[in-house]
Amino acid sequence: MLKATLKIADLENVDPVVKGGSIEFGESCIWPFQHKSLESSLVKSTEQWFFVIRERQGAADGAGVHSVVIDHASTDQFRQHYQKCMHWPLDFIVIEAARRGPRLRVRAGHIGSLPIYFHVEERTRTVTLSWDFVECFDKSRAIDAEIIAHHLSMRTFYSARQACVGVNLLTAGSTLYVDRSETSFDYGATTSSAPELSGREESDHVLEFSDTLQAVVRSRPTTFCASAVELSGGMDSASVAIAVARA
Repeated sequence: MLKATLKIADLENVDPVVKGGSIEFGESCIWPFQHKSLESSLVKSTEQWFFVIRERQGAADGAGVHSVVIDHASTDQFRQHYQKCMHWPLDFIVIEAARRGPRLRVRAGHIGSLPIYFHVEERTRTVTLSWDFVECFDKSRAIDAEIIAHHLSMRTFYSARQACVGVNLLTAGSTLYVDRSETSFDYGATTSSAPELSGREESDHVLEFSDTLQAVVRSRPTTFCASAVELSGGMDSASVAIAVARA
């Protein structure tokens, strides 16, 4: 969804501005991935700002791919926009910055379908974010032997810790906190939105699954942009492909 290089020192005195397809401030920059199925916005107030990139809802009109800027937001406006982001039904990534401190917080949506890898350079207090793990190789080439052993023996590929020491993944619902001296990571809590099936033994579970899958697909903007499905050879990806074709 995005790539970014964020220096904590830039947060205190430099106001983020949109230049072309990126958001720049000082030596820092955010590069959102531009696609018709995504939308992004930058909301700024006197003491703080946040940038969000998220999946566009299916009912959207497919308007441009460039970021929307909301300047000089009041406290209430800022809170309303932020709460809307936190309750967004699809996936998202939010970068929040407070000038006092200064402090940075990066939050992942509760679906976790869009990977963001991160690395924090302790000496310069610089945060690197990217959807491409390969770009993190120049940050660390030390192999985490324990994680590799888990991958090979237990096939546990989805975890915050990654194969390179110091490179981590923002898992579903997780939060990265960074300030001038400290870095912390919160795994967060995710809740399942699956319907309660107790007491419904007579219902048609296959039909329920089909209806749920169709609803999830329709919530994405598949009508005004091309959709691609990666087929693994199993039933899961094939079911998704059929649902997309019928949407």
